[in-house]
Amino acid sequence: MVIVGFIQFAGIFAKGAVPQLTEAARIAFLDDPDIPDYSFRLLADGKEIEVSGGIKFGLSDDLRKILKASRQVKIIHLDSVGGRLGEGAALNSLIKEYGLNTYVSSKCMSACTLAFAGGSQRILKQGAVLGFHRGAFGGEDQQDDRAGSIERRIFQGAGFAASFIDRALSTPNRDMWKPSTEVLVSAGVVTRVSLGLEFAMSGYGSNQSRESVDGALQKASGVYVALKEKFPKLYNDLVEDFFNGLSNGENQGDLTLKMRTKLGGYIKSLLPLADDAVVIDFGRLAADQYEAVGQKNAQACYDFASGEKVGSHISYLSEEMKQRELRLDEQIIRSAAKRPPIADTTSAWKKVVDGLSSRGFSSDDMKLITDKNLAPAKYAKFCWLTVKLYREIVDLPGNESASVLREIFATK
Repeated sequence: MVIVGFIQFAGIFAKGAVPQLTEAARIAFLDDPDIPDYSFRLLADGKEIEVSGGIKFGLSDDLRKILKASRQVKIIHLDSVGGRLGEGAALNSLIKEYGLNTYVSSKCMSACTLAFAGGSQRILKQGAVLGFHRGAFGGEDQQDDRAGSIERRIFQGAGFAASFIDRALSTPNRDMWKPSTEVLVSAGVVTRVSLGLEFAMSGYGSNQSRESVDGALQKASGVYVALKEKFPKLYNDLVEDFFNGLSNGENQGDLTLKMRTKLGGYIKSLLPLADDAVVIDFGRLAADQYEAVGQKNAQACYDFASGEKVGSHISYLSEEMKQRELRLDEQIIRSAAKRPPIADTTSAWKKVVDGLSSRGFSSDDMKLITDKNLAPAKYAKFCWLTVKLYREIVDLPGNESASVLREIFATK
């Protein structure tokens, strides 16, 4: 009986304790080699901090030291594929202790979601991903006991819906459940969804470089590919500015506006030098965009059409219209070349004015276009007039249309 008992004990020990002891030894003596290293980055003048990499032993202790020395931190960015449940739980406690808001701009998977659950507010950037499954230790999938598991206790304490917790913890460790944003919000997992503009940029990993920024821009749009090919100095300036803003933890909204303004300035300077067909297509796009924005917000349309504010109109444009502009921007860059002086446009402008008059616009109405102190009550009419103006211009014969538009774009 003793021998049989020993054999049974040895079998149980081999199936359970040995893998767990092996795992513990790897954590203690090999610095948890199966989990990526973690890193920290203070952002937004020290008001935010990013934790990226693996959730591994020692992370919460190191983070506590930083938080003690950086009392102004209010928001913690989490960017991780996961790691140790115990360390995720320790992060959860630390985040609650300091009353931090949690924010995910890219991904937060597995044990990272325990840390995310600790936020006073739990904010998800539009398009970012949270991933859930059961924990494992020593390679063994840990079954949820529906009462005492560390994940269940933390998720319940954060107010997650019971049905959500059941679904999350019924997902085997080898799989990953990535709920939609709508599910995350309705289950109380995420308290707010954000465009990310009010936060510093994050979620790009710890190995940021000019080369990685260059690679990201080249994948993002053909506009950047064309700019790099035709105007490498302008492109390199853009990469440098973006890299510096990212490295310095600048607010995403501020950095985006800065980059959009700079790129927009390049495109604007090249537009009068583009091919006739491209210039006319851009005039047609301008009319369509002014109309789309004006139907929703006269103030935004005025700001956009008059050039008062950069980017105030973008949220009112459809994705199709944004992509259309990007395609045209690329064509502008690729076709830009030295052009002969603009031909006299007097007769063309007369046709435009006659066309507007036939549509019921008076000479006083037309003065709205150049009024620098326009009353807000007239913004809607200004917008509608601008739409009709561009429609009249693009309906001119090709050479006349291109000449008038070049004249406008060269002075805008």
